Amino acid sequence: MSSVTTEPKTSSNLASMFFDRVGASASKEAFRRLSGDRWVSVTWQETADLVQQLAAALLAAGIEPEQRVAIMSGTRYE
Repeated sequence: MSSVTTEPKTSSNLASMFFDRVGASASKEAFRRLSGDRWVSVTWQETADLVQQLAAALLAAGIEPEQRVAIMSGTRYE
């Protein structure tokens, strides 16, 4: 009996890793966040949609593709 092994997919950067994960598990839960008094699931696709909205907002604000930015914040979903 032969055993087949596959190498894990390697991504070139964080964005590629993220979107590879979205492609592999778009409808699966990525996070849970507190909404009022209950926890709400957020899928990988919903997360990707928010990431793309943020990217569009940064471009609209004049940030150029691949330009570095810093975000100072506590650990939060938002």
